[in-house]
Amino acid sequence: MSRRSIPALLLAILFLPLAAFAQDEFIQPELNWRTIETEHFYVDYYPGEERTARIVAKIAEEIYGPLTKLYNHHPDQKVTFVIWDTDDYSNGETYFFDNKINIWASSLDFDLRGTHNWLRNVITHEFTHEIEMNTATKFGRHVPAIYLQWLGYQAERRPDVLYGYPNVVVSYPISGIVIPAWFAEGVAQYNIPHLHYDYWDTHRDMILREYVLNNKMFTLDEMGGFGKTSLGNESTYNAGFAFVHYLATKYGPDVLRRLSVAMRALDAISINHAFEQVLGKSADTVYREWKTFLAETYDAKTAVIKETLHRGDVISDVGFANLFPVFSPDGKSIAYCSNKDNDYFGTSAIYIRNLADSTEREITDNVASELSWSKDGHYLVYSRQTRYNHFWNSLDDIYSYDLKEDREVRLTHSLRAQYPALSANDSMVAYVAGSDGTQNLYAADIDLHGSKIYGIRQLTHFKNGEQIYAPRWSEDGSKIVFSYSIQASRQIGLYDLADSAYKFVTPTGQDSRNPIFVDGDSAVVFSSDRSGIFNIYKMNIYTGSTVALTNVLGGAFQPTISKDGNMVYSLYRWSGYKIAEIQNAKPIPGPPKYDVDINPPVPSSQPYEMFADSTVNMLAWAANTASTFSDVGITESDSSLGISLNDFLINGMRHYNDMVIPDLKSEPYHSNTTSMSFYPVLLFDNYNPHASFLDELKAGIYFSSMDMVGKYDIF
Repeated sequence: MSRRSIPALLLAILFLPLAAFAQDEFIQPELNWRTIETEHFYVDYYPGEERTARIVAKIAEEIYGPLTKLYNHHPDQKVTFVIWDTDDYSNGETYFFDNKINIWASSLDFDLRGTHNWLRNVITHEFTHEIEMNTATKFGRHVPAIYLQWLGYQAERRPDVLYGYPNVVVSYPISGIVIPAWFAEGVAQYNIPHLHYDYWDTHRDMILREYVLNNKMFTLDEMGGFGKTSLGNESTYNAGFAFVHYLATKYGPDVLRRLSVAMRALDAISINHAFEQVLGKSADTVYREWKTFLAETYDAKTAVIKETLHRGDVISDVGFANLFPVFSPDGKSIAYCSNKDNDYFGTSAIYIRNLADSTEREITDNVASELSWSKDGHYLVYSRQTRYNHFWNSLDDIYSYDLKEDREVRLTHSLRAQYPALSANDSMVAYVAGSDGTQNLYAADIDLHGSKIYGIRQLTHFKNGEQIYAPRWSEDGSKIVFSYSIQASRQIGLYDLADSAYKFVTPTGQDSRNPIFVDGDSAVVFSSDRSGIFNIYKMNIYTGSTVALTNVLGGAFQPTISKDGNMVYSLYRWSGYKIAEIQNAKPIPGPPKYDVDINPPVPSSQPYEMFADSTVNMLAWAANTASTFSDVGITESDSSLGISLNDFLINGMRHYNDMVIPDLKSEPYHSNTTSMSFYPVLLFDNYNPHASFLDELKAGIYFSSMDMVGKYDIF
């Protein structure tokens, strides 16, 4: 296999800033890499990640045609995807100057976004970065920046010293790309019009709605960069998605390409230049029009809800990540996780709050996990990430905390276990674990006093990218309720240990999550966006009868119910998640329907004609079933024909079947590097005050390159 080789400087766009720092990168010499080659891509992976690698190759080929046509840009060589699953970490990053994209196989579970098919979402997102950013480069892909530098020196003080110590050091980069964060991330989330691998989910609408209703929207300048808190960084993504969708709807999808091309100009030092050139008005003017439109839209959509609010009282509002509340067995306290005054979700800690006197104490830090009390109230069980394992990877393991002894004990080692939940008699623990992009439900015996977990058994046997979240036991220990996802949103599943079978008790088409058993195991209380806003509901699992317990403007999540009927939950407001309490929670009239769409609030749409004359790369569809074609009225015999993307591509790609995995050939990885990147330098070095200007002017060049899987790099 031949591949162009030569590496370059890291210029990554992260799919999502989840914590204080990007994922640490280590050389992984223990991995035996392999490579899949397709028409337009290489996919590098290691044993154990075959499914993810093959699905990535399949998705990448499917989206190649529509994305390259949208921006009228084709990469100058094959783009490399590198698949990672060494850590319990979910992200994607694009080295767009290097034609390299890193993908982590683990699916995203982030409290500020809804649930989407991870690989469909992240591959399309990152490849959009690759295409759009290279559309906007000023000097081409191989010249990321030009440096102007100046060195000045102290006067010589002794005759034997040729020149003094440097006292002026100036290095000014002229960047080869000037794209604000909101546009880069907004475009990547918008990706292919009407495809909806990523879409305006209920979480996104919640965040923007709360900002708009409370007059707390970011300014256009604030949307231009990251360097904020976790909530602030995600809000940049969120507002960027909404604003880009507004632009594409009002001015047509091609406006995104035209703005990107306009940013190539050498005098385009901000996106305002592109707005003036393409739209004939400033970016600030268009932003103000959008902001006014949002205010009018959200005010009208929430008018009825404001009259019938039912959310209880906020009892903990410090920080923006107050999550996972759970009542103590006696109902006198709650345990929950909070970031308090810290800036990131990943810097949360466990707190116990006395509900009688509102006092709190911190139990242990660096935990952001579902929590589970022992029946005697002496232990808390949770998961945390640790690098104390053979290869120093960041993996989830189960821990217990002895509240009497103030002592934490690690119960598992490299198990990759999340969402631990104790059974009512403390004899068993349920949890979720997985690899290669798929998660399954497990149960094990647990001895809290002996600090051990044993007798592990796998309850589900998913293998096609299915995801399970937050299991909880029934009081009698015969059932486990959990959330489940395979494509988008979540359903509530019920696992019966007696017959080793599961069923779903909520429908598709809505997002239902965080279930817990109540009323002697005859009902579940959970969070759902069925009204267009996440609220708390109670459903009889035998009859399906459902009632609402909250009616909020933001969102209501993660309910916990005490034995005397009080409810505590996580309430989203403009400043983040807070802990709220409703005394003696009772059913209320159903929340008024809130009209939420898979698109953010936008004006009337422009005609969609972009792909009318294009055709599909049918080879990318070879692994799909015949039903994919018949769903859109096309037979397999038509697959050799040019078919309108309006009729086939968008509808057909939405009917994907990733349970069918293409049988793609792979070969051992051969050391391959990114293309060389060059950084021209013009240096004014006046070490000799008597020299002429031209004598002190020096030209040079930096260059860089790196191995695709990180074995080495050169600068």
